[in-house]
Amino acid sequence: MTADALRLSVVRGDITRLDVDAVVNAANETLLGGGGVDGAIHRAAGPRLLEACRRLPELRPGVRCPTGEARITPGFDLAARFVIHTVGPIWRGGEAGEDEALLGCYRGAMAVAGAHGLTSVAFPAVSCGVYGFPAPRATTLAVRAIRQAPPSSVASVVLVGFDEAMAERWREALAQDPANGWDAASAAMLAHRDRSTIGVEVLREWASGLPPGAAVLDLGCGGGLPVSRTLVEAGAVVSGVDASPRMVAAYRKRFPGAWTACESAEHGTFAGRRFDAVVAVGLMFVLDEDAQRRAIARVATALPPGGRFLFTAPRQTATWTDPTTGQAMWSLGADGYADALSAEGFRLTGTFVDDGGNHYYAAEKV
Repeated sequence: MTADALRLSVVRGDITRLDVDAVVNAANETLLGGGGVDGAIHRAAGPRLLEACRRLPELRPGVRCPTGEARITPGFDLAARFVIHTVGPIWRGGEAGEDEALLGCYRGAMAVAGAHGLTSVAFPAVSCGVYGFPAPRATTLAVRAIRQAPPSSVASVVLVGFDEAMAERWREALAQDPANGWDAASAAMLAHRDRSTIGVEVLREWASGLPPGAAVLDLGCGGGLPVSRTLVEAGAVVSGVDASPRMVAAYRKRFPGAWTACESAEHGTFAGRRFDAVVAVGLMFVLDEDAQRRAIARVATALPPGGRFLFTAPRQTATWTDPTTGQAMWSLGADGYADALSAEGFRLTGTFVDDGGNHYYAAEKV
């Protein structure tokens, strides 16, 4: 099932009564039951669920499922055939890796469901109870992880609110665009990029090493300014990919002869096209850590040996919040990007800093 075909819906009520292939349990690391959703699922499933959980191997004393991971058991007396247990993070102010751990919960549950050929899954709002994760932030991250999950057998995801307030939080998260806030912010972003000349000299210098008429993909292209315009001026033949429909529409108006696609960097197929080079300015760090690595892997499939890749990201390992969209940002840091590039067959050839202080990584496909 493709990400576009995946159906997400919101239900207010009791997750233990849902007739789906699997319900997700917001468990603790012991998997031996607890309060809230965890206790309700154990009571409704009956004592055999506890017995099944006890049989799961401990990775260390008292830990059958580490935070951010998922395990599966039968559903026993539930209407659901299976229970997917995941352990959410305790909220510690947002600087202790809580976001990435919570994303891991939803990614892991979706992966387990797909591995077992399940088609329908129901999620509670993991970590939003006694663990204290702010509901608006948690539900936004959850929807992002579900929408970005690799295609699998899962066709339907039900987001369950135990009361109307939580159901409304889910509805608000679903209303956000699949471009993770960038489509809604497109007007402001286009206006900002249209006025900017920051990085143009770095792009010109990098493009001077490309062969005449090189096919270059502007990944996360926005409206194409100033990146694609600079590449065209350097003699390249540009293409554009962006997850925002409004950004792609603006790009098509400005570069009417260019091939374009509205798809995400981490799941895009690029229509099977091959390019001489790929450039991604201002894109990588708007993706979460796992999505950045998947995007680098996608770029690798689109380049031949000797193909070149240029992207921007901070040298430091960091997380922060974008003031325009309110979305979380991630930097893998210089060592993290070097490792991610090497894992996909790239050789890091250089780094640059532009007149705005932005850091560039240049790499070549080996």
